[in-house]
Amino acid sequence: MPVNWTWGSIAVVVFFRAGATRPGFRRCTPSPFFDSTLNGIILKNRGGIIHSYKNLQWRADGMRMFSKWKWADFKSHFYRPVTAVILLALAVSLAGSVALAYLKQAADKHAVEVLSVVADLQAEQLERRLAEEQVRVRQIADGSYLALEVENWLQSGAPLDNIRTDILRQLSEVQDSYRYLGLAVLDIHAVPWLSTSPMTVRVDAPIRSLARQAVAQNETLLSLPFMVSILPDKQIVQDLLAPVVARDAAGSRIAGAILFRRDWASFVEFLTQRRSDGGSLEAMLVASQDREVVYLNELRHSTNAALNLRTSLAAGRAVAVMAVQGATGVVHGLDYRNAPVLAAVRQLQGAPWQLVVQKDRKEIYQSVYSKAAMLSGLALLFVLSALGVLYVWFGRQSRVFQRDHEQRYRAVIGNVHDGIVWHTYRGRIVDVNDRFCALLGYSREDLIGANLSDFESRDSFRSSGNRVERIAKAGGLAMEGEYISKDQTLRSVHINSQLLSPAHEGLIQSFVRDDTERKRAEEALKHHEDELRALIENAPAPMLVFEAAGQKTLQANLSFYRTYGYSLKELPHAAQWWALACPDESKRQEAEAVWQKLLAEAMSGKGVLKPVEVRLTGKDGVDHSVQLHGLAMGGRMLVVLIDVSMSKQAEQLWSETIKKLEDRLQQARHREELADSELAAVSERAHQLTLKMETVWQDTHGFIADLAHEIRNPMNAILGFTEILGSMIDDKICQEHLEAIKANGDRLMALVDHVYELAHLETGSLNIQYAPVNPRYVLNEIWQAFEVACKQKNLYFHLEIDPEVPAALLLDEIRFRQVLMGVVGYAVKTTDQGGIKAHVSREPLENDESRIRLAISVRDTGKGIPREQHELIFKPFNRLSRQKSSSNGGPGFNLAISQSLMQKMGGRIELESEPGQGSEFWIVYDSVDVAATLPETDSGAVMTEEIELPPAAILVADDVPYNRALLKAYLPDPSLTLIEAANGEEVLEHVRQDHPDVILMDMTMPVMDGYETVKQLKANPDSARIPVIAITASEVADTRTHTEAMGCDGYLIKPVSRLQLLREMAKFLPKRVPAPKPEAAAPAPAEQPPVPEIHARWPELLERLKNECLPQWQEVREKMYMKHVRALAKQVNALGQEYQADALQAWAGELQREAKQQDLQKISETLAEFSRLLDSIEAAVLNSPAADT
Repeated sequence: MPVNWTWGSIAVVVFFRAGATRPGFRRCTPSPFFDSTLNGIILKNRGGIIHSYKNLQWRADGMRMFSKWKWADFKSHFYRPVTAVILLALAVSLAGSVALAYLKQAADKHAVEVLSVVADLQAEQLERRLAEEQVRVRQIADGSYLALEVENWLQSGAPLDNIRTDILRQLSEVQDSYRYLGLAVLDIHAVPWLSTSPMTVRVDAPIRSLARQAVAQNETLLSLPFMVSILPDKQIVQDLLAPVVARDAAGSRIAGAILFRRDWASFVEFLTQRRSDGGSLEAMLVASQDREVVYLNELRHSTNAALNLRTSLAAGRAVAVMAVQGATGVVHGLDYRNAPVLAAVRQLQGAPWQLVVQKDRKEIYQSVYSKAAMLSGLALLFVLSALGVLYVWFGRQSRVFQRDHEQRYRAVIGNVHDGIVWHTYRGRIVDVNDRFCALLGYSREDLIGANLSDFESRDSFRSSGNRVERIAKAGGLAMEGEYISKDQTLRSVHINSQLLSPAHEGLIQSFVRDDTERKRAEEALKHHEDELRALIENAPAPMLVFEAAGQKTLQANLSFYRTYGYSLKELPHAAQWWALACPDESKRQEAEAVWQKLLAEAMSGKGVLKPVEVRLTGKDGVDHSVQLHGLAMGGRMLVVLIDVSMSKQAEQLWSETIKKLEDRLQQARHREELADSELAAVSERAHQLTLKMETVWQDTHGFIADLAHEIRNPMNAILGFTEILGSMIDDKICQEHLEAIKANGDRLMALVDHVYELAHLETGSLNIQYAPVNPRYVLNEIWQAFEVACKQKNLYFHLEIDPEVPAALLLDEIRFRQVLMGVVGYAVKTTDQGGIKAHVSREPLENDESRIRLAISVRDTGKGIPREQHELIFKPFNRLSRQKSSSNGGPGFNLAISQSLMQKMGGRIELESEPGQGSEFWIVYDSVDVAATLPETDSGAVMTEEIELPPAAILVADDVPYNRALLKAYLPDPSLTLIEAANGEEVLEHVRQDHPDVILMDMTMPVMDGYETVKQLKANPDSARIPVIAITASEVADTRTHTEAMGCDGYLIKPVSRLQLLREMAKFLPKRVPAPKPEAAAPAPAEQPPVPEIHARWPELLERLKNECLPQWQEVREKMYMKHVRALAKQVNALGQEYQADALQAWAGELQREAKQQDLQKISETLAEFSRLLDSIEAAVLNSPAADT
């Protein structure tokens, strides 16, 4: 044990001195935490245990302790007697270790070379070898092969005869388990410790007999892996390995062989004769003589074996080892002072060799076990042991204190929010914390040793000058700059540097705070403040910004100056504003008191000032009725002044206009010749009123909704009675006048829709509802709506639709129509000569046949728009819109609403225009889904005359008499019984008495409104099944959802046309079979089949059509799948041929042609004819002679 301690001390000293002095080793820098790592150091002690020391770390403080130690440091740290004793013991131990080290004469000189070789070893090869050894140990443990260790017996001093007896006994004990075990043969001549006592004993007959018996009796033994440890003679090879190789020519079950001295030659000869070239074998060669190395290449090339060489490193043998290229293994050098050997090994150029430095134990014994050395060594070791115990005990206490101190220090440094860097005066980084690493994106290993200036943005630190001198003079420095992170982004930092020790000897500690996000936030805040200031300055409404506390005026926008005439210089304080705006002192005090009270409530509450209405006087002496709206913003108060004078006048004028409009429309029934001029005057006044309303538009959604409701009620009567008069009057001039009334009424309703949509857009409550829409149908409606206006201005209006545009697209029909009305309306208004041309095209999307890109071009021949005003044209209430409105007679926000609606629907409106060249608007949908079915409004293009209602009792509920009169005029059929009710209570009474079939109900009525009435009707089981069709003047999306939730079955919005009413009622009344037309009557006798037998089969044909084709026809109309359409046509055509029905064959042929063209509109029309065809066949069957008999 003392010998091992001594050699441990020697190894530590050699390693310490080599790591500190050898050239090429990284020099220790004055760093708080310095790491020095050697990857793979192998020491082998007496017991044969290999120790691997990796990742050894040394503190630079300890290095400096020997190089820069001062008496003051010694006095402050080692002043206690016990410490002095420990220091003395350490000095004695160090002196004894050095004395023992000198026994190796040039150990220090050549240890450098040894460690250089060791450092270059590949770690993964060492790990692989250790893993292989562990595998073999596990194989021994679980009995996969038998290994006999002789060294343990030799150490116990057992005689050779006992050893042989134990070998025989173990073989006899396991002979019944040979099918689980491999075979190991031991040559005791190979034991190094017995080489001084030559013995000629061979493995005798009992062992050989047991081996042959095992091979003969256990067939499975030949398939197990073998580890042939020693092959003493050729006879053993022939006896034991010949059956194995014969069973497996490749020898893959021979796991390996360990070859000592002379025996490997026979094994090479055996493998050369018996082994094929394709396999691999790991062989370990222990060569002790120069002549034996010659066989290395022969063994390599003849057996294709992976060599594991074990040889001493004499100078000549090292060259021979080098000749075996690609061999792997362990090279044992008995003398590490042999420089030529080390030089030869170093030329392996990265080959996976492992070098084990081992001193011959005989030399150690001779040096240490001499008498004089033995006595002095024992005495020295006794003293060193005693002192070492004291040193270990006190050192442990010191390490515990140092570890705790370091843990607390690192915990504090790790939890600091700022980055910390310690660097020298020249900028070399000594240490950093984790926060600094995260700031720059580098690891701690990358930063330590680098120069801090490599990460600095030089431009940002120029203003700091010579920072080191400033820090040395002042002891610290605070500055700002920018660092460059690993991803090449600039990080704004605030640096606070402090001097830790005098110049050129100590460190500078810098706290680095990341200010990147703060500066970005400051820039964003400044940008937002500039935007807010610009927004307030350019806002159309007058605005003031005050200090909430001192009432100092901070900003007055341009609109305020234009409206009231006062500039910011004239209003330095709120008191001056009140004095100028309210000359009357009593009113001023009252208004100012109310203002101060509301201001205090706003500042203490949510920051919103309650609106207050005051009367202010401008600089020009004009009085204004103003509503003050305020919003607190961080100690400031934003005040918006809304002039409500025009709004009150507009409301009064609007009500008067509506009343006059109703009176004049009543006169229009009897005086058609005056209707056009009167309506034009009313429309002009309404238009002028609309222009005024644009200038004073307020975000009052409730008021606009009520206003729209009030307009829709009279417009329902105007447009409805105009439609009725159009069907009653044949005079051409009167028809033109009525068309003008209808066109202007439609324009007025479009205007109301635009205003309402604007309110929705402002409040963000707009809902897009997609449904199948036929674009051709909508475009034709737009063309008809503007046909009269174009004729009045003598303009042409051409509409071109690409034939490839699908007949059904998923769109919001209402908003799609509004966008077209806005764009086409603007083109009509701004064009005085020429005309308008609209073109509709589509482009398929890549890899998606269910979607298209829809583009609608509207080009006019107007004056054109300058390019710098293209963006202004899409902004509401801009100056260009007002100029256009005043000169062309149209509202200034149609295009703005249209653009907003397109953006809501995922599209956009583009403009191409130059002055004098007209304008071209593009309505673009980037992605539109193609609908599989046609929209209901376009299915079959049903005309009014084709809708016939069966006899029914219809209850009409509306509080306006002329609305009830209009619905009665829409239903003149004497078979329809009309019942009138003015409120909900009358509706409930009529339902109990008259039991109507359908109820047409206005949702806004006195006494009891429609919602409560429907609720009670649906709650009563007797009336719950009566269909209720809601007729309302409210907005479509919100009201429709509400009415459906209340239980209404149908929905119509005013103004209601006769066609809309009939279509909605036809959904709930049973369809009447139309009277057969002359051309659709039963075939005349001349047209009947000439063969009576064929005509006699028509009842059978009718039965098959109803049973086989009618269900399939209903499914096809609902889903419109092309596959089902073709199948239906094929089936009907087969029946037509079988029963010789030409009409069925013609119908089926037409349906097949339309299905081939995929024309959904025509397919829908043809499918609608099938029911009429079926009725015609049924009528022919009923009128036939066979039916009479």
